[in-house]
Amino acid sequence: MNFFDFCSYACVYMRRRSEPFEVYAAEIQEKSASDVEKYYKTFETKWKTLAEAPRIEARIAEGEAKRNKRDNLEFLLAKKIASVRYPMQELELNYPTTKGKVYSEEEDRYLLCRLWHYGMQADDVFERIKKDITEFPVFRFDWFFKSRSPQELQRRCNTLLSMIEKEAETKQQEEMKSKGPKGKKRGIDEVHKAEKDSRPPTPALKKSTKKKKT
Repeated sequence: MNFFDFCSYACVYMRRRSEPFEVYAAEIQEKSASDVEKYYKTFETKWKTLAEAPRIEARIAEGEAKRNKRDNLEFLLAKKIASVRYPMQELELNYPTTKGKVYSEEEDRYLLCRLWHYGMQADDVFERIKKDITEFPVFRFDWFFKSRSPQELQRRCNTLLSMIEKEAETKQQEEMKSKGPKGKKRGIDEVHKAEKDSRPPTPALKKSTKKKKT
């Protein structure tokens, strides 16, 4: 198997076989699902012995990092949408203080709602959103929004997702601060002393009042 084949099937390894091999075969030209499965098993066991192993490993790590980031953004988006009953009306967006905002809040809400509806992994997701915008009655006379290209909509969605990610990070930091720093670890002598002080006193023996028989 040449380097190109190994790099191609690195994508299969990277995804940890989360989907059927038919899905991966569709992404690799002139390879059937059985070919993908066969090469995958070989790749999984032998790729570290190749001279190109560092490059393959870097490619896998890069792909996994992108996948993890995408999965995290998908989770944050779903959580954001689920936080309100009517996202198109109630979704709260925490914009940065910098100037230059062009899209309206209503447009941004719509983009996030449609992105969540189709999913970030859907094919031609931004072409679909573009089509939805042209057909949605609310934006009938919104020429700015209707004239945006799929690439421009994608960039705007990426900006909004980064904003949601930053909001989640800020919230997490605030929660950590509210909990306060953890106390210092106590030494063994302090632990023993605390245990000793916390023990209930040993009850004194009650003297008998009976007189001995003579």
